[in-house]
Amino acid sequence: MSSGLLEYAQNLVTGLLDLGRTRFELFSTELREELARLAVTLIGGLALLILAAFGVGFGAIALILGALVLLVPATIVGWKVQFFPFLIVDRGANAWQSLTVSWRMTDGHLFGLFVYWLLSIALVIGALLLGTLACLVGLIVTVPTALAVLALAQAHIYLKLTGEEPVLKAS
Repeated sequence: MSSGLLEYAQNLVTGLLDLGRTRFELFSTELREELARLAVTLIGGLALLILAAFGVGFGAIALILGALVLLVPATIVGWKVQFFPFLIVDRGANAWQSLTVSWRMTDGHLFGLFVYWLLSIALVIGALLLGTLACLVGLIVTVPTALAVLALAQAHIYLKLTGEEPVLKAS
């Protein structure tokens, strides 16, 4: 009888151990599969992050190069057609005529227009700094004054390019 009970206890312990080992192996297999899926997901996410970083970097470089490539020609076109409003008012030209005349009128004068542009930028920055030093209240005076000076300078350049002599009449 004791051997039957011992055999029964032995079978019970063996069965429980087998059940535990099977369950551990099952759990271990599921855990390994889950860890493998997690690793693939993390590696894939990291790869996407790296690709996105390269994409953003290349996009930024392309944007900067594109801006530089287009900025210079756009600035030159702006310099060449800046007098079209004067031509519309002064000569009564339509929009297209004023653009073409302004384009032709500025031929050979790009360096002078470049210097005017640099001086204009310096004047505006100086006016902003001066107005800011006066506790921002000075901007009420300096900015309109700087813009008026720029308008007069542009009108003076227009008259010089058209061959007319700028005359100030005393009232």
